[in-house]
Amino acid sequence: MEPDVCGIAATGHGPHDIARPPTPGFTEQDAVEVARLKADVMRLATIVTAHAYGGSLSGSDLVEARMGLINAAKAPAGRPAVVEAA
Repeated sequence: MEPDVCGIAATGHGPHDIARPPTPGFTEQDAVEVARLKADVMRLATIVTAHAYGGSLSGSDLVEARMGLINAAKAPAGRPAVVEAA
């Protein structure tokens, strides 16, 4: 099995592995940019998941914090996510 541009074996089974031929017009420069973006996403995801704040939470507090991040990502740009009072 050949490694993909990120050094991970391309199995066709992961969410980022696409088992189809390249789109016409997809250049080597495009492939390099995709590889750069994938590496950047991996680097940033590692920073977020390994941050000390996450290690300070457990149980329902951890779940609530993660859901807050997910909901913040879904909020329209320029508008804060609405948080209901308890």
